[in-house]
Amino acid sequence: MIHLVLSHLEALEMPGNENADLLEKVVAIFQGADVDYGDARFESSQISSISKDKIEENASHGSFEGFHLRALKGDEWRAVSLAGADRAELLSSATQLSKFVPVAKGKPSHRPLEPWFLDTELKVRKNFSDVGFGEKIEIVRDIFGRLMTNERIVNATVRYADGV
Repeated sequence: MIHLVLSHLEALEMPGNENADLLEKVVAIFQGADVDYGDARFESSQISSISKDKIEENASHGSFEGFHLRALKGDEWRAVSLAGADRAELLSSATQLSKFVPVAKGKPSHRPLEPWFLDTELKVRKNFSDVGFGEKIEIVRDIFGRLMTNERIVNATVRYADGV
């Protein structure tokens, strides 16, 4: 059973999209190999993180764009994540991943499951992208301040993170 998982599906469905074409080639490699399950996805995300403790306050921003490949044989998984990989490197990694040799002996202990799809939209009270960075810092500071009013708490760390 081989799956093609596309993150940010709408953007990948455009005709001639290179990422979607590459993922289909990876799935074809898995289908031609001796794997019990395999999946491939492209992911593009941006992440913000804020943390505060008694001594310091930290804020960071980052982004990731790359491919994630997984394969299952018997009871063993192998996975690879590639950021900034070119076409040849992605297809080579998929081929190598599909040829891994499990080290466990004996029958697999998992039972095969039917494919399932989660097609659900979850509503949030307030979208994090509608909250300014300054407001996010104030929320972290407020939570930290409330924690520190308890005399039994010597120090605490409050963290906030979001991403798309």
